Parts: sequence; C-alpha cells; structure tokens
Amino acid sequence: MRRLALAALTAALAAAAVASCRDAAGPIRPALSDPPAVRLARGAAGLTAICHAAGRAEDPRFVELRLPANAVDEHLGEQGTPMAGHEQDYLVTERTPCPPPDEPGEVRICKVGAAGIPAGTPFSFVVNGEDVTVSAGACTSLPFRVGTTVNVAETVPANMVLMGLTLAPAAAGTTDLAAGTATVVAGTDVATLTFTNRLNVGFLKVCKASSGTPAVTGSFTFNLTGVPGTTSVSVPVGQCVFVPNTNPVSGIAAGTVVTVTEVANPSTQVGSITCVPTSGSGSCATSGQTATVTIAANITSEVTFANRVNVGFLKVCKASSGAAPVTGSFAFNVSGIPGTTSVTVPVGQCVFVPSTTGITAGTVVTVTEILSPNTQIASITCVPTSGPGSCTSSGLAATVTIGAGLTSEITFTNRAVGQLQVCKTGGVGVSGAFAFAVGDGGAPQSLTVPVGACVVSSVYPVGTVVTITETIPGGFSAPTFTGCTPTGTSGQCRVTIVAGTNTVTFNNTLAPTGQLQVCKVAGTGVTVGTNFSFGVSPGGATYTVSAGTGPAGNCVLDGTYPAGTVVTITETIPAGYNAPTFTGCTATGTPGQCRLTIVTGTNTVTFNNTQAQGF
Repeated sequence: MRRLALAALTAALAAAAVASCRDAAGPIRPALSDPPAVRLARGAAGLTAICHAAGRAEDPRFVELRLPANAVDEHLGEQGTPMAGHEQDYLVTERTPCPPPDEPGEVRICKVGAAGIPAGTPFSFVVNGEDVTVSAGACTSLPFRVGTTVNVAETVPANMVLMGLTLAPAAAGTTDLAAGTATVVAGTDVATLTFTNRLNVGFLKVCKASSGTPAVTGSFTFNLTGVPGTTSVSVPVGQCVFVPNTNPVSGIAAGTVVTVTEVANPSTQVGSITCVPTSGSGSCATSGQTATVTIAANITSEVTFANRVNVGFLKVCKASSGAAPVTGSFAFNVSGIPGTTSVTVPVGQCVFVPSTTGITAGTVVTVTEILSPNTQIASITCVPTSGPGSCTSSGLAATVTIGAGLTSEITFTNRAVGQLQVCKTGGVGVSGAFAFAVGDGGAPQSLTVPVGACVVSSVYPVGTVVTITETIPGGFSAPTFTGCTPTGTSGQCRVTIVAGTNTVTFNNTLAPTGQLQVCKVAGTGVTVGTNFSFGVSPGGATYTVSAGTGPAGNCVLDGTYPAGTVVTITETIPAGYNAPTFTGCTATGTPGQCRLTIVTGTNTVTFNNTQAQGF
C-alpha cells in the first residue's frame, strides 16, 4: 500500500514539476508511473527536473538535474521511492525548489474528535519511524528539510474509526483513509494533515411488549447505566426507543457495558427479557428486571421487556356477633374497580369482587357497607393483617391496595342494636326540662329532656344493660318509670336493650310541702318581749323572735319545705338564761338545737327559756 501511495505522490509532484521547471527550453518526459493525464500535460518534453543530493549524506550539495524517464527512474524509481544512494533526491516543483531553502518546511498533523470524544484525548502517530502524540482538538507541527518525504500513520484506537483524512494543499502528497496513512513531501508552505476520528459505535434499542390477558398498556420507565448523559428512558408498550434517543441516532461507543433496568410497576411484572442478537457480539445477559449489554461495533442490540398484568384478588365477607344474631344479606358500595360498583354478601359467607379473574395489582379499592336498620359494624378485619394486600378501615369503609398474587379478605362483622329513647311526663304544675345521665358502664351520656318530649340517647348492642338516672329538682317527687326497672336508687332505673326502639318514660309530680313556724315562750324569769335569735338549716336563714306569753308565745314563719325535709333549728342562748325546752321537734343533743321532719301543713316548734339562777 505504501508503494502505491508513493507512486501517486510521484505522479502528483511530476505534474507540478511541469509548471515549475527552470529550463523551459523543451518538454519534460514523464515517469513511466505517471497517469495519462500528467503525460498529456507534459506533451513531448520528455524531461523531468530532479533535485539531486551530491556529496556526503550528512552534508549534501543539491543540484537540479533535467533527466529523461530512464534517468529519473535511477534517482526515484518508478514508484517515486528514492533509489539507493539517492535517498535525499526529490522532484522539483513550485513548493519544492532546488536547492532547498535553509528554512525547513512544516508538516502539521491535526486531530479532530467527533461527538463523544473529549477534547484533549491523546492519539498516537508514527512519523518517519518516530512516535508522535497529538491531542483531539489540537495540531502538532514538525519541521523537515524541503523535499523530505514524510510518512505519517495513525495508530487508530480499538474503540474508534478514522472517518476522515485530508491534506492541504492536496499537491503536497497522498492520503489513504482506509490504511490511516499519508505520504507528504515537505515544501515551502505548510502541509496540513487532518485526521478525524469518531467512536466505533454500536446501537441499542429498548422495546416494551405485552404478554397475557388483560393487555399491558401505557409507558414504562427504564433506568440506564453506562450511557453518558442518559440515565433513563420511557418506552410505550408496543414500541422501541433508541438509547440515547437522539435524532439522528448517535449510537454508543463499542465496548461500553450498558445496563437497562425496568422501574418496578405494581400493576405489572416482567414476564421475559429477550435480546437480538441472541448470542455473540451485541447479545445481552438478563437477571430479574435487568439486561446487561456490551455494545458491539456496527451492531444494533435490541432488548425487549415483555410484561404481564399483575393481579391480586379481593373477597368481601360478612359475619355476625353479639347476643342476638344478625341475619340476611348486606349490600356494599365498591369504588376503584372498573365495571363494579356494588356487591351483596349474605351473613356467614364471602364473595369475590368482582370475580376470580382478579384485579390489577396496585389498584386501590374501597368497600363501604350500606348499614342495615337495627345493626352496626362491630369490627372490620383484614387478611393479610399487614404489608401488601392489607387494608385500613374507618367507619363503614375499608380501603385496600391490591397486592400481586395475594388474596385480600375483608370481613365486616355486624351486631344487632337497639335505640334508647328517654321521655319525660309530669303531673299538674310540672314543667321545664329535666337532666338525665345515661350509661352502659362507661362514661355516662348527658341528656336534657323537656316535659312532654322524648330525646333519643344512643344506639346500643342488643343485650346491653343501660342505666338511666334523673336529677330530681327540688320541689318534685321522685319519678315513676315505665319501660325500665327501678334500681332502688331514687330517680334511677335500668333497661336491657332489645332490637328496635327502647322507650323509657319518667313521670314526676310536684312534691307535697309543709310550712315551718318558730315560736318563743317567755318562761320563768324571762321578760315578755325579750328577743331571741334562731338559725334554720337547710337554707341558713336567721330570725329574731321576741318572747311571748304562753302557751303559744310569739311566732315567726320560716318558709315552705318539701314534705320529708329534715330541718334543724338552733337558738342562740343569751347569757343568764337556761337552755330551752322544745315542743314540736326533737333535741339533737346540742344545747338550744332541735330537729324535725317536715310534714304537710304548718309545722310549729316552740322554744321555752327560763332565767338562770343568780341572775
């Protein structure tokens, strides 16, 4: 190949010599290796100008010779290669005069890196047997005596391709792109060789397919490693996408190891990963949701991820608890499942929703019970109890995220309930509202019920014992009851809840009253009209009563009390007087104090004091 390049070089230089030969007296005969076009340009001259190096090789003296073809061959040979003893001879042209000037010629080697090759990447060349390094994006200039034949060869990296090789001016020599070589004759100008490399690339396509029924739809995301500037790609089902997804497709450097990992989708799972080619260069290895490909030059690796729909299952169950069994069927509203909005489940059974074909994994389903009269939800339980396929519940509803390959079972347990209603009635003169406390052993509920009205308390499971206690206001008798059983505590009764409405009625009447009259009699030694002080409880009233003549004395009306009220009257005994005696009440043991229980009518108590001896 190099000999052919030199032959072409000789032809080019010979053509230049025709125009620049210093002897214009006659035509110059072209070398036998010159192309026909060059020979035609020279006409019949038949002579070629050669710059011959005479004398010692280390200090030659250059002489221009005009030689016929056979003589040219003795100097340069048919292929343009200097013959033995003529290693420094060269053709004379405009850019290679004879003798060569003192200033050396310049051969410049430039390196261009295409996309993906960073500036500054070093490239190796051999120039006339010497190693030279040129960085991408830069040029290196080398000096040579004018007329020197310079052979340049790039050592192309294994992961790259030499895609361009140019020489300016073109008459300075020849290039061989396929071989990555050039032969240049240094001249008075600058001969510039430009080598352009690109990465040796292959191509990668990521494809998404569906398998099984129902079909997988939508787009899937894949994470990537090994591809500069690209970390993920989205691929619609039924399509393929080049990685990196550029226009035009740029490819990936050969030898690059790329991993493609499908981002998990709760509603699907990877059924298979296939590669084209199936073996050899550009094939892939798979593990789980990942394919690993070593990019091969000029090969398109196609990785197809086929997914199938992930399904799970849902069962809704109905159970009964409590003292009275719940029977019949219960209706549930369902959201989240296309085409299914409700389901009916008999007590003691389970029903698949929507059927045993399953639900796409990841689907969020909410099941809400339509509450039947006289029942309430006692509990909602889920199997599994935690993790994928478990549920959360609130009120009448349970929400579950369907897990792949799992059966979620939601059990709604109901119990029979009854409602408690507290009613208030009253006798003549009874009005207003009465306060009640209602409880089943926990914190009591407070109710206020106006006379002549009913108030609903709460719903209780059948069999619950509920106690109702009225706060009896002053002036009213303890109530009587209907619909409940007295507990023995005034104003309190108890009921055992049955299904339906449980009504209890409290009836109050005005309590009978009596009036208290406190009288004071002036006993022996006590002056009529002497004032005495009294205190009455309950109420805390105080009175001043003047002593009167017996047997009635002087009296003061204290007030009215409900019959049965225990009233205590206490006299403040003045100095010089004996403790009083009483009528109409019972001494408490405290001097000057007695007690009575009010009865209807007027309740009269009389205090009689005498003067103490010595006064």
